[in-house]
Amino acid sequence: MNNLRNLKLWLTTEIINKQSDNNVLRAIRDLMNTVKEQAGRFLEIIANDPQSIRGGMVRQKYAIRYENCTLDLDLMTNRVTREQYLSNFDLR
Repeated sequence: MNNLRNLKLWLTTEIINKQSDNNVLRAIRDLMNTVKEQAGRFLEIIANDPQSIRGGMVRQKYAIRYENCTLDLDLMTNRVTREQYLSNFDLR
């Protein structure tokens, strides 16, 4: 579990320091690819049905599965500008 905790701390720091990217999902996958020895091999992305939020925003949750962990993402997307914002994430 300590390894998972360190991975989550590292990912949090990298997300904070990362320059804004219009495709948050791709940026986070790219980050996770740099720590394959801890996360393991990429397995799949599971997306739930998007939920419309007021103001033209859409909320979508993703689970990115790796051999050693699963990364749950909560993304908000502006329908007009297509910009994505990371609302929350959890590594388990």
